[in-house]
Amino acid sequence: MTNENQESTPETKRTHALENLTKRKDIVNLAIYHQAKGDTRAYGDEGISALENYLYEDSLKDYLNSGKQSVYDMVVASRTNGKAGTGAINLSEEKIINDCYAIVQQSLLALQVKDVAGLIYYKGSVKGKADKYLLDLAQSNNEEDKKLARILVGSYLQYMTNIKVGEALIQSAKSIPKNLEKILGEGEKK
Repeated sequence: MTNENQESTPETKRTHALENLTKRKDIVNLAIYHQAKGDTRAYGDEGISALENYLYEDSLKDYLNSGKQSVYDMVVASRTNGKAGTGAINLSEEKIINDCYAIVQQSLLALQVKDVAGLIYYKGSVKGKADKYLLDLAQSNNEEDKKLARILVGSYLQYMTNIKVGEALIQSAKSIPKNLEKILGEGEKK
């Protein structure tokens, strides 16, 4: 088996997907921002604002700085026939956020049912389908399998969005006394 073939095995895809979802917080955070921003009714302006202030910027910086290619390398690679001045890349924030959301969804589909259940700390039993890949379930002719795949992807996204919005709101709340200290502390110095 060549390296190319090894990289495309379900187990290798699963390993890479687990790394995306557990070690690449920048990707997950930007995907969660996408998810929350798409449901302001559920998370409110305060929740979205907290994500922007305490999660988004650092995640975007980490994402842009963690790539295997620098922006310069991407421009050079996009040149027509290697000619200077002809390179063009589409690197908008919206594209980055959408790409991260797609990476998270694709990563979830590369996992087994038991993996997704574990990521959201589900402690119950997973009867009969624990080792099934979500992609196989999603592509199944069985409507119950398709439904299970949708439920697991949706549950992960909802769980992580709730967690991340909650963490951002806690950070926002902790900033209130710090800001008050700045104001009150300055008043004592006078």
